Amino acid sequence: MNFVSNTHIGLVRKENQDFLGNKKIGNGHVFIVCDGMGGLPGGALASRVAVESVLSNFSPNCKDPEIILRKSLANAHKNVVKASKKNI
Repeated sequence: MNFVSNTHIGLVRKENQDFLGNKKIGNGHVFIVCDGMGGLPGGALASRVAVESVLSNFSPNCKDPEIILRKSLANAHKNVVKASKKNI
């Protein structure tokens, strides 16, 4: 199965801070897109960290993706905050 993705920098910004990813789980896929932060410094890092954090919580034999998604979003938030403190 093939998937295609695309992001666009928009009409105002000089940097595309969007990040996306996917992972196969069970008989489906998890797709995630994180939008940048309006051109703010660190926005590209924040969206990349968030996507990678979420996807890292899913395993190929995931039984309950909704529960894992809820936990992984909280974990992603913590990781983004941690990354922002390192890069201030």
